[in-house]
Amino acid sequence: MSNLWSRLLKALYPSSPYCPACGRVLFGEKYSICSKCAPYVFADAPAYCKICGCALRGGEVCATCYKNVYSYERGVCMLIYNRYSRPIIHSMKYDNNTDLARRFGALLSIDILRKTDILHKVDVIVPVPLAPLRYQQRGYNQAQCIAEGLAEAISKPVEIHALQKTRETADQIGLSRLEREKNLRGSFAVVSDVLKDKNVLLIDDVLTTGSTIQACAKAFLDAGCHKVYFAVIASSMH
Repeated sequence: MSNLWSRLLKALYPSSPYCPACGRVLFGEKYSICSKCAPYVFADAPAYCKICGCALRGGEVCATCYKNVYSYERGVCMLIYNRYSRPIIHSMKYDNNTDLARRFGALLSIDILRKTDILHKVDVIVPVPLAPLRYQQRGYNQAQCIAEGLAEAISKPVEIHALQKTRETADQIGLSRLEREKNLRGSFAVVSDVLKDKNVLLIDDVLTTGSTIQACAKAFLDAGCHKVYFAVIASSMH
C-alpha cells in the first residue's frame, strides 16, 4: 500500500459501523470506508482543470473555465462525484454525520497539498454558509464541519460568521447554470472586516456548476479580500 493510501485511510478512523459509500457493515475493519470501496472513492482522474480543479478525461482546462472569467484564483476538487462518493456526500449533508465531514476535511488538506500550493497562500478558511432557516432545519452546516476538519489539520483559522447567506434561495437541483447564477445573485455578503486584505480559502461539499463558489468569491472581493481560492470534496467529471 502506498504512503498516500496509508495517510488517506488513517484519516478515516471510523466512528460508524457502516461504510458510507456502500452501507456494508464494517465489522472488525480498521477504517470507516470499506476496502472494496476505498480504491473507487479515491480514484485519481486522468487530469484536473487548472482553474476549477474538476476531474477531466484529458487536457488542462475544462470547457466551462475556458470560456468564463471567475472571481476566484483556483480550486481543488478531491473526489469524482459518482456512485461511490455520492452516498458519502449525502451522509455528510443529510444524515448528521458531522464527524465524517470533519475527517474528510482533514483528507482534503492532503489532497490540496498534493495538487497545489494553495495552502501556503491562504490566511483564513471560510465555509459556504447556509441560510438561517436551512441551518435551523438541518441543525448543522456540513461545509463548516469540512472547513473545521481542514483548519485543524493545517493549523489555520476558520471564520464561520464572516460570510453569511442573506436570503433563502430556491433549490438548485435541476437548475441550469444561468438559472443558478440568477437564483444566487446577491445572496451572499461579508459581514465582518476580519477578511479584508486576506487570502481566503472557501470550502464546500460539492462543485456542480460553480455558481455558488462564484457568488461567494465575488462577495469576498467586493468586501476587500485580496485573493480567493476554494476546495470541495467532490465534483463531476468534465
